[in-house]
Amino acid sequence: MRLLPKNEELLNSRFPHVFRRIIAVQNDLPNFDLSKKGAKFELSLKKEGHDIFPYGKGNEAPLIQRWLKMIRVEPNNLYSITGFGLGHHVRAMLKKISPEHMVFVAEPNPRLLLEVFSQVDCSDILEDERFLLGTGEVDDDFFHPLQEAALMGVRNLLPTIYSPLHCIDEAYYDKFFADVVRKYLFLRPLYMANMDTAAVNQENTLDNIRLLANAPDVGVTEGVFSDMPLILVGAGPSLEESLDFLRAAKDHAIIACSNTPYRTLMNAGIKPHVTISADPKEYTGKTYESIPAEDVMLLAPMSACPSVHEKFAGRAFSWSGISPIANGLRQKLGLTPGTAIVEQGTVSACILDIARFWGCPKIIFVGQDMAMTESGQYYVKDSIYADEGRMIEDTSGAHMLPGNTVDRVPVESRLFVYLKTFEQYIEKYPDIDYVNTARLGVKVEGARYQNYEQVLEDLKDAPSSDCVYERLEKFLDEKKWDTEEEKDQAIKDSLKPTLKYAKRVFETSLEAALKMDMLPEKLSNMNYSNHSLVKEGLAHSNIVNQLLDSDKENYDILFEGSTKLELIKYKRKLRTINHSNKNWEALMRNKEYYWGLVEGSNATIQLLESRFDFSEN
Repeated sequence: MRLLPKNEELLNSRFPHVFRRIIAVQNDLPNFDLSKKGAKFELSLKKEGHDIFPYGKGNEAPLIQRWLKMIRVEPNNLYSITGFGLGHHVRAMLKKISPEHMVFVAEPNPRLLLEVFSQVDCSDILEDERFLLGTGEVDDDFFHPLQEAALMGVRNLLPTIYSPLHCIDEAYYDKFFADVVRKYLFLRPLYMANMDTAAVNQENTLDNIRLLANAPDVGVTEGVFSDMPLILVGAGPSLEESLDFLRAAKDHAIIACSNTPYRTLMNAGIKPHVTISADPKEYTGKTYESIPAEDVMLLAPMSACPSVHEKFAGRAFSWSGISPIANGLRQKLGLTPGTAIVEQGTVSACILDIARFWGCPKIIFVGQDMAMTESGQYYVKDSIYADEGRMIEDTSGAHMLPGNTVDRVPVESRLFVYLKTFEQYIEKYPDIDYVNTARLGVKVEGARYQNYEQVLEDLKDAPSSDCVYERLEKFLDEKKWDTEEEKDQAIKDSLKPTLKYAKRVFETSLEAALKMDMLPEKLSNMNYSNHSLVKEGLAHSNIVNQLLDSDKENYDILFEGSTKLELIKYKRKLRTINHSNKNWEALMRNKEYYWGLVEGSNATIQLLESRFDFSEN
């Protein structure tokens, strides 16, 4: 069965996961009937031997209008809708809602979508940027389109039942409603953080390249601690009661902490073997201020706060596997590809992944409460958060989830993201022995709870941790450049093409944007759709896109900064651009795109020229 060409094109470009699932059910027998009645299609679904007509027989408008009247329209909603059917109710919903809304339709039956998209033109729905679609099993792939909602900044989710389709498989839709909320609570903070830090990631990577070009990638340490357990120290309230345990355990396990508990440990006389810092913001550097760093190794991405890398200079390992700009710079400098370390939800996830990469057979969680106390204490008292009066949070809006030793503990939305990050990681890598010691913390699925005495008993036969620093130190000697002058010249030479490319993008996009701005308003009228100036304006997109596509290596470095944020702003503006003259609408959309490129490339040019002297000697 062949999909209608326009439907197929849009599914392939916007919902590839849905397209694959539709094609995979070509030979499945349908449990519905789709027939054409005159100029219209009629759909009937089977349930317990009965035929159900989700749009009635004949005129579907009255049923859909009654349904629409029951739906409240509020700002920034994502409406999760039960069933696609023939798309009639979805199309009506899209006409009712405003540009800032989105809809996410769940269709349990990919075979139904195959039949519908093969016979019914749904291209107007599929190309609407507010429309998202999932089908089949409710898993990670199903929720892939939610990333678009996160990028668009949608804040609220509203379950929306279309009863004639909902009744066909209520259990499926109940799972969809429950999982979509959990998934979005997890995704939205991650994408918002990614947008917020786009420009600083680019800036930090360029600032850090001088320090890190000769520093080893963490990949060289693979399997180095396959005989040693690792204690992952977090900054939860229970860290205060774990200090005696850590003093006793540090001789038989690797002590690894993020930036926040680093001060707590050092002030308690417990020197961690390694500290991991991933947040790019300058605030992270303050958590290390005035605290000694000798004999402690740093593991951090190339985008981490520069003052942190400076503090641990000469004793740092970096990674860059998920950063296009960091990998692009490494490639330009002739360095090996950077290792990919999980950076998701919390810096502790980085430590989890590093421990796995090192081959550690056991990971012990200490201070990883991922919950507040009854009084709302969020962090350990000896921390910068306590200094600034940000140690206590309101528990009234928190999730109440099962605890390790108590029935329920309050878990605020950010902590909920941390919890889900841990649980998803443990589910993916179940062969490691995960132990949780947070007495008043939240229960983490896949991590068994043990008290400190039980953990110490298990650690007594572990190897001595005296070797940790020595095992890591031996990787620090290998360097690509013998002198700082050689290294700095190599960096400048590698970035000259990037600067040249950014200037070409700036000049070409600015020229195109100004030409769009100068077009007379009368060209928006329908009778000017094929005017020569309109055609010429539309042709500019080919010139700009060919330039962007001509140099992927430098585009990645340009994009991973202010340009990323500007193009996200552009995508949000697209939802408000609508015109009866589609050629004019395309011109106005292109203009916003060009201005986004102008702003982003200009920021990159200024950043490069402020950091490096590109003048010829």
